[in-house]
Amino acid sequence: MRSRVTYLGLTLVASAQAFCVPGRCADTTVIEINNQGIQELAKKDYVSAIKTLKRAVEYDPEYTLARDNLAIAYNNYGLNKRAEPLFALACFCSAMSIQPANATTGQNMSGIIKLLGKNPRSKIDRDALIDQLEKQGMHQEAIYFKGIDPSHYGLPTIDVYALTFSQDDKIC
Repeated sequence: MRSRVTYLGLTLVASAQAFCVPGRCADTTVIEINNQGIQELAKKDYVSAIKTLKRAVEYDPEYTLARDNLAIAYNNYGLNKRAEPLFALACFCSAMSIQPANATTGQNMSGIIKLLGKNPRSKIDRDALIDQLEKQGMHQEAIYFKGIDPSHYGLPTIDVYALTFSQDDKIC
């Protein structure tokens, strides 16, 4: 059986000049922080990228490129941690809390649940995974996972900064 891994792409703003969308311009500081996070992500330094991109979102919560890139960082970190499927699931929960309708992250989450020997659509299996997340201290991820529709669409949102599981290089 061939496994399909889908990493998400990055959004880098080429210059630190103000980035404008209708009705709003991001200032150069948030663009510079975002770009630093993208460079870290390109080097597969996921922990640094997540920390930097969180800083960009904290600096300007309305700067959607930084939020999108943070979701990408969580998704790609989860893929990188497939050997630790429960941790990878927590990363995907973090990504989905930012971009609830991201089909790629939804597919990755479904795949990791299957890798854990569970059926993503089974309430019993999902409840067992919630218990496992709780036992590992991943309380916010468990709360988020409880609210996920098994189809991975129409998901509730939570504050991504409440996702606090952090141990050494594990930041999801």
